[in-house]
Amino acid sequence: MADPGAEGEIDASQERAPVRVASWRIHLGAHKTATTHLQGALAARRKDLLRAGVEYVPLHRMRKAQVQSLRKRLDGEGAGRPARRAALIEALLPNGPRRAAVALSDENLIGIPMTLLRRGLYPKAGRAVRFLSSLADDGAELRLFLATRSLDTLLPSTYAEAARRRHVDGGFDGV
Repeated sequence: MADPGAEGEIDASQERAPVRVASWRIHLGAHKTATTHLQGALAARRKDLLRAGVEYVPLHRMRKAQVQSLRKRLDGEGAGRPARRAALIEALLPNGPRRAAVALSDENLIGIPMTLLRRGLYPKAGRAVRFLSSLADDGAELRLFLATRSLDTLLPSTYAEAARRRHVDGGFDGV
């Protein structure tokens, strides 16, 4: 079933019986690398992607699934990889996948801007990648994409983004 009000909404005639996910394409960001533009383009072309055999999970569904909190909860409980995979797939694709290839994009998968500014370059990225790799436990192909940019432009723009979203204690010196 399509997400109400979602860009690139899919009508019922395009829905098919659930299939096994054979291929995952996950765009990890990083921040300030045109990720929002990419997500908008993928959402706008969602119907075309479905026709090409790729199901794109829109950002609003990624955020609704609260992948970060799910990862923390499952890591804390020591859940096995099959349980992680099942919980993650259910959160992302509550009605099951419509296509064998699934694409995701969320720059917050590897960390948030304030973490980047206060603790270094994505200190928990490895844990996030290991968690996401559980998607491929059943033999599915997994491809991760990471856009990067030089630190001299990344850090100032990340700081501006953090300041825009909320007050940054102590200003730039505080960071």
